[in-house]
Amino acid sequence: MHKLTCPLKPQTSWSTHRRKVAAGLLLALICPATHLNQAHAAVQPQPQSQQPQPQQSQDQGPQQDKILLRSGVVTVHQVMNEGLANSPRLEQARSQIPVAKAAIKQATVFPNPGFMTDLQVRFTYKYGATIQFEAPWVILFRLMAARKQVEQADLELARVLWNFRGQARRAYAELIMASELAATQDDLVALTKRLHSNAQQRFENGDVPKLDVHRAKLAVIQAELDAEQAHILVERSREQLNILIGRAADLPMNLPTLLSEQSTNDASGLLPDLTREMPPRQKLVQEAYQSRYELKVAKQAASVARAQLKVARADNFPRGLVNAGLMVEDVSVEGSLRRKTPYVQAQVFFPVFDRQQGRIAKSIADINQWNKAEISQRNIIDSEVALAYRRVEMARAKIRRYLQEAIPASEQLTTSADLGYKLGHTDINAVLDVQQRNILLRTQYLQSVLEYQLALNDLEQAVGHPLL
Repeated sequence: MHKLTCPLKPQTSWSTHRRKVAAGLLLALICPATHLNQAHAAVQPQPQSQQPQPQQSQDQGPQQDKILLRSGVVTVHQVMNEGLANSPRLEQARSQIPVAKAAIKQATVFPNPGFMTDLQVRFTYKYGATIQFEAPWVILFRLMAARKQVEQADLELARVLWNFRGQARRAYAELIMASELAATQDDLVALTKRLHSNAQQRFENGDVPKLDVHRAKLAVIQAELDAEQAHILVERSREQLNILIGRAADLPMNLPTLLSEQSTNDASGLLPDLTREMPPRQKLVQEAYQSRYELKVAKQAASVARAQLKVARADNFPRGLVNAGLMVEDVSVEGSLRRKTPYVQAQVFFPVFDRQQGRIAKSIADINQWNKAEISQRNIIDSEVALAYRRVEMARAKIRRYLQEAIPASEQLTTSADLGYKLGHTDINAVLDVQQRNILLRTQYLQSVLEYQLALNDLEQAVGHPLL
């Protein structure tokens, strides 16, 4: 935490030495408390693009909408970065920081002074000021509690930003998968049209019956229908992602192509690196204990409760009231002679009935509650990491088999079947069956990539920091 020099103007109206000493003691806490680092910087993904300031999203909306378009192909990290900077869904979370900082200003407030008068007509007249006083350390404890509340709000904001990052990653993966599925359906349309053309040509040559032409035509219609639905799904996914990251819903987005083989040229960032082994599960669990914002929030909330307990106990101290002024007395009732003398009165209130019993009991209960919450959260982390870890393993194994064995064999079989029908070596039933199996295989491969991304996203959320 950086410290700022925060000069404090001397209060000339304070006449007592106690007020000056209290001001000096408060200076050490007031100045650093006005400058807290924003914890949401810790949840930023890899710095592949320049982070725009959140204020620019309000003043330069049209320019911000074109950030992704300037960089060409949109990657998952660009989507997360722009969403963290521009999404309107995060403004409410960011607004909690000034609310928490307002407690710091309130913690430095002293009791208001007053005016005191006591008139006994023709005998005694008192005019003066009334000042309440409390122990200086009460102000210090209130400041400490307020600062801890700001730190807790900062952690809450970081937790919201981290969860939003996961939402953006999930939406991006779904958009890529929808786009690839639409491309797969377009390939099927091209295959069926070519099959229809071959069937029409063979029918004209008298090699096959008219039934083959009708079946090929029906296959074309079905393929075009599925492709149309797939493209609508792409538009829906793109609109949802644009809205999520704070862009206009209809803006286009240049998406990368998901490669059908393992390559370092994967611009989407969605394919797993099968050459790298996954880290041990227990290591990820230990990292989660250090990174998860739920644990940090629970620990900070317990710290806030302990600070509030100190404030409650500090308030359980005698408070005083001082009256000081000028007393005017009539020395002679018949005459006009008067005597003017200064006076000081003091009242002390002792904590006899109100000993802050409720506040103390509540603070102790809050401390116990947040300690139990931390234990419970650790158990939840163990379960979430273990479940997501196995899901990632399963998805990686499926993708490896698809990339290395299934997809190459399916592509070769489809090419052979199409060529065989064109040359008259196979019938149309075999070709349609092979095409359907090839599309089904590619769809299952895309689904496995989506499962991998969703599982990896859940694993990152469970661990509390990026894994790629």
